[in-house]
Amino acid sequence: MARARANLTGFDVRKFVGSAGMPASDPWARREQWRYTGPFSRWNRFKGGFPGLGIATVAFAAYCGYEPSLTNDTAGHGIHVCGSILGGSIPGSSHNSVRGTAPQAELVVQSLLNEEKGLFPLTESGTKYPLTKLFTEPYEKYNACIHSNSWGAEWSKAKGKLPYDDQSKEIDTCVWKNPELLICFAAGNDGAEQRAPTLGSQAASKNVLTIGATESTRPSFGAALDPSKKSANHATEVSYYSSRGPTKEQRIKPDVVAPDTAILSTKSRDTPKDSSYGKSPDPLLAYSSGTSMATPLVAGCATVLREVLLKNGVEKPSAALIKALLINGAFTIHHAHSGNECFGRVNLKNSIIIPGSDPNAGFLMGEPLTDRNERKTINVSIPARGLTAASSGNNDTIDALRVTPPAGKGVTLKATLVYTDAPGLKLQNDLNLFVSTSDGARRNGNMGTSNKFDRSNNVEQVVWRGIPAGQAQITVRAQRVTSAAQDFALVWRVILNED
Repeated sequence: MARARANLTGFDVRKFVGSAGMPASDPWARREQWRYTGPFSRWNRFKGGFPGLGIATVAFAAYCGYEPSLTNDTAGHGIHVCGSILGGSIPGSSHNSVRGTAPQAELVVQSLLNEEKGLFPLTESGTKYPLTKLFTEPYEKYNACIHSNSWGAEWSKAKGKLPYDDQSKEIDTCVWKNPELLICFAAGNDGAEQRAPTLGSQAASKNVLTIGATESTRPSFGAALDPSKKSANHATEVSYYSSRGPTKEQRIKPDVVAPDTAILSTKSRDTPKDSSYGKSPDPLLAYSSGTSMATPLVAGCATVLREVLLKNGVEKPSAALIKALLINGAFTIHHAHSGNECFGRVNLKNSIIIPGSDPNAGFLMGEPLTDRNERKTINVSIPARGLTAASSGNNDTIDALRVTPPAGKGVTLKATLVYTDAPGLKLQNDLNLFVSTSDGARRNGNMGTSNKFDRSNNVEQVVWRGIPAGQAQITVRAQRVTSAAQDFALVWRVILNED
């Protein structure tokens, strides 16, 4: 386990990465798409870069490795992913400005291979290692509260849309029993297969943060860097291969997106020189693309958020809170293929809320709701143009002072509810978010202007552009609670400069 230097982001937050890669000798390889030699197209190698359950994976620091020969990352996938989370200065490199999103975080790497070179270690009885242990062991041993996964099931036309399955349930169980554990999963690279939903299995788990992909600003063609391309890519454009939602259960997935095209990160010394995704400016770095590359960038952002919360007096910040902060701070993707694709592209600056420092934003880790129709309400003053808002309060609500928006600009209220639901195919506990104004208007989470409520998602959001001035109420209400109680996280922000 490596420790980076002090005074950088990600201080004292441990990370765990289920790193995905594949040794060239792996007999599980599907059509050998990850080989760096042989008559395989760049597209096939790229598509195979998102390992399915039929493809073995390898980590270079064998937390669960069994053979020394399997601890080297001969594919480069795992090294690249880890570098995007916490890569820092490389001795001898001329490109030390290339860093991960949390360069001072601590890393624990776990192998996904077993003795037979299959996926997941085997127990003494010969059965597969429980998936729950993949997440809980580093959490319990090393306090690894952020778990990044660039692997997952693969969509196929023969199988069709992948459902919420046993592994989805195992993952949801992990978070339900360990509420500080945020598990991040790559959405997959099957979006090019058809213009319809292709996301499922692990990425369809209710309690994970599922991450899709946008283009980066680097010019590219076919997911590879292409300096000859005259026009740069657009970071608000969802990558054509990023797996799409909603899930088979009609939940909104992925949750967020992040850049994934021609990402420059660390190169494994055990991989041959390869420029499939573009010629690297440094022999110690390499380009790669896919939702596998987007996921660690977001995991690093989650690490920084957790650090900010801990350093500012928030004890035991929940996975639901960090997820809600990332979703509420995300930039709306205007060019997304579908309104159900995601809640936006991650924006770390907009996601950071220091308690008590911003009069226009706040969050709440709400006390558990136990009965139907039990609720928590927050009062927010929405200013009129040219006026200064005033605040007032009582014992039942939380009030926030707002300031005057710039002349000629509208006011937007953005609120996001996230809660960790009990494991199961459908919502076990159903909480609803709604915002109401003093003139009687109301917006329900994920429903636009409809008066219906969302019965499928444990992430709900209201984005109310041009919200009327005056007092607004943000309410979280229990529709159904089947367990003893259901806690939640609520994040809100008044945006003063949107047209």
